[in-house]
Amino acid sequence: WKYQNFLLSKLPIKSTVSTIKKMKTEDVDFFELQNQKIGLAEIIPEFVSCEKITSSKIGTLTHLVLQKIDFNSVKTEKDIKIFLEYLVSKNFINEEEALKINTKRIFNFLNSNFALKIKNSKKIYKEKPFCIKIDASKIFSECKNKEKIFVQGIIDLYYINENGNIVLVDYKTDFVENENDLIKKYGVQ
Repeated sequence: WKYQNFLLSKLPIKSTVSTIKKMKTEDVDFFELQNQKIGLAEIIPEFVSCEKITSSKIGTLTHLVLQKIDFNSVKTEKDIKIFLEYLVSKNFINEEEALKINTKRIFNFLNSNFALKIKNSKKIYKEKPFCIKIDASKIFSECKNKEKIFVQGIIDLYYINENGNIVLVDYKTDFVENENDLIKKYGVQ
């Protein structure tokens, strides 16, 4: 005998956007992700680590800069470099990490037409957590019931445009040949 609602017995009450993305794009089973254990031997303190600064880490560092910097205060690329020195002085990042951040790309973004719309909005909201209840079938195609799951995440930035609409911004620092590759990779998010 097999319990006909077996999936419901395993269905999580809550998940994160990152977990869902990983599951959908890397063909990883949700239950495997939830049951991963981190042993103490795998945790290396930062001062001992000789961690290489990966492209993923550079993306995280870029997010941090965009989270902390006042978009309207940047007039030149040097302003970003001065801001990085400030982040180093406050121990948000170290000097090696600061050198890996592409100030030219950040400057170009902050001077783009899109960033101008952000700067001209009444209010900018950065790094705001959210939790939303959605149909579990949107995540698990096998789920045919009307079960719900809470999905939580953090919105990189949002603002209210001139029409009163909320515009969500999700930073991506990946290099892609065309935007369809980016949409394919992050569409689930």
